[in-house]
Amino acid sequence: MMTNRNGNSRTSTRRRPASAHARVPAAALVVSLALALAPPLAVAPAGAQGAGRPEEAPVPRFVAPGDTTVWSPPADTASSPAVPPHAAASRWLALMDSLGLENLSASRLDDRALPVFEDRRYRHPEQALGRIARVAPEPFSGVERRHGLPTAFMETDAEGRPSRVLYPSDREFPRLPGGPFARPTHRSLDLLIDVDYAYELGQIDQPFQWSMDLRWEADYDPWPGAHLRASWLTPVHDDFGPDAIHPDAGRPRPGPTLIEQYAWLGRAGLASGTAGLLGDNRWGGSFGLARPFAGGIVLLDAQGDLTGAFAVSDSGIVYSSANRFDGFAGFSIRPPQIPGLALRARVARYLYEDQGIEGRIERRFGDVWLSFLGQHTGGFNSLGVDLTLPVPPMLRPTHWPVRLLPPPTFRISYRTEATPIGELPDNVASRERFLGGTWAPELSGESYRYRAEREGLRRRPAAPALEPVSYSGMSGFITTPSAAVLPEGQVELGYSNLPKAAAWDHQGAYPNEAWNGTVGFLPRLEVGLRWTVIPGLRAFDDVLPGTPLVDADRMVSGRVELLRTHGWRPGLAVGAEDVFGTRRFHSTYVVAGVHPTTFGLQARASAGYAPPVVTAARHTLDGGFGAVELALGKLATPVVEYDSHRWNAGVGIHLGPYVHLRVAWFDLKYAALGCGLSWTL
Repeated sequence: MMTNRNGNSRTSTRRRPASAHARVPAAALVVSLALALAPPLAVAPAGAQGAGRPEEAPVPRFVAPGDTTVWSPPADTASSPAVPPHAAASRWLALMDSLGLENLSASRLDDRALPVFEDRRYRHPEQALGRIARVAPEPFSGVERRHGLPTAFMETDAEGRPSRVLYPSDREFPRLPGGPFARPTHRSLDLLIDVDYAYELGQIDQPFQWSMDLRWEADYDPWPGAHLRASWLTPVHDDFGPDAIHPDAGRPRPGPTLIEQYAWLGRAGLASGTAGLLGDNRWGGSFGLARPFAGGIVLLDAQGDLTGAFAVSDSGIVYSSANRFDGFAGFSIRPPQIPGLALRARVARYLYEDQGIEGRIERRFGDVWLSFLGQHTGGFNSLGVDLTLPVPPMLRPTHWPVRLLPPPTFRISYRTEATPIGELPDNVASRERFLGGTWAPELSGESYRYRAEREGLRRRPAAPALEPVSYSGMSGFITTPSAAVLPEGQVELGYSNLPKAAAWDHQGAYPNEAWNGTVGFLPRLEVGLRWTVIPGLRAFDDVLPGTPLVDADRMVSGRVELLRTHGWRPGLAVGAEDVFGTRRFHSTYVVAGVHPTTFGLQARASAGYAPPVVTAARHTLDGGFGAVELALGKLATPVVEYDSHRWNAGVGIHLGPYVHLRVAWFDLKYAALGCGLSWTL
């Protein structure tokens, strides 16, 4: 997790696992191992599903004692004396078992089979449904379990594609069979090796600080809805040292050691509870309740936490009473029109007694999550970015008594405020995370996963469109914008170096270096992040003579495509660069453009106007601007532009669709270099 203090950036795993004593994780590990190896408890009576640990049922044959749902063989076997009752159920269990699914049972719903399973092998429910449909003997709908608890009913169409989602809080959720599971996960123990890290940028005495701990973790699901975690942190490096919030930083200590419990409370929704060591040097408990509506399009969610401080010192364990309350209430919306998009708003009382509001917009591109956060709390306005990346293997092993794995994902976060505000305890049960991936808009909108698994195809991302990013960090020409945006899901990471004679900031005295990341975040919406460094300029030299910190600026930019260009039909876009903060590189603009083909060659042309809408330290575009570009095949694109201050010329060299090199002459005489790497998520 990342933060920022004194206006600079920091990410801190100190807000994750914190402290305890060596005996605590050792005991928890012993208990987990004992539970994993112990014989199963008695099966709960029929009708008391989820009340106790499920007994293991044999595979492939399955007869569910106390099953309250009558199994009728499919039409093609019902009249055959060779097919006994429950033989079709056994066939479904054997089928799901062969696909690596667990916590298995089978029933019927109307004229369809109803396989029930837990998927710890594939990344997305569509993949499991596609694999099942590939070998299914008849039409079916499915129910997915998580931690042994029924999570979502996925009604499928004639080809097995998910068409409707119901949750146990919905009135129409089907009644599931009682009795034992086949391939129960309570006989499996997961051992994870993870990295907890923190970094901070921008301190005047040490521009880059970081810390890293190895986290050794054991995870176990003892009964339906429960999840046990026990972990230990081994320090590798620490530049920060102990402080008031993290007094045991830099020493071996317990990581998150806790129990999570999920349960459906009828129509009220999904409840969760957590107790134990929560991270961020906190111990205590948490309770939450969430209610999904309309297949997860809307989710209401609330949580409360009661925690105290906890740390390990030279004299032993130090802790306070659990007397600090925090929590939130909010909602999430997932528009069906844009699969993978989530809009979230909350009001909260945070861990360190500040109160405020926050909003988040999150987008999933395949296995990658990108989100932007805004908070107003404690008198501060804070912005943040979270990027979550998948960690191989993409297919996880199952049916093993012990699995040794890396974590499924790795998160990189950034916050514009490192002051400890706007924080909630880490490592508590999250209802939204528990339900993640079962939302109806995602299941119906990302059917390519289902088709790929059903047909045995390998998905290959489309090659990125030739829409390279300019020196400004947004798609365009040299520094001026175009009327188009990056296609949805396309990303470019880039670097530019402007000589001091052509620099935007401190022109004539220092060069400017720009690092950017730009993404087609939504259809017709492009978002760019840029970090501009001014080598040689030491802004805090008067505070700390000889400081190694050089001046730098971060900025957020965006552009919306209002009309899409096609040939000579003009497109129209509006945008803003360097939207927040001091706005040292600010512009607001409207731009029109065309993209015709002339004499067999593709061309681009644009014209726009940048009015000074808001007060800014500098307007990089101020008045009229325009550009013309001609594509010489797919290798080179020469361009000439007027950026409202000067004339510039340049050429882009494209080494295939992924690598771009840029050379430009600002004011037609000062050479600048740039490069970029593009791909599609």
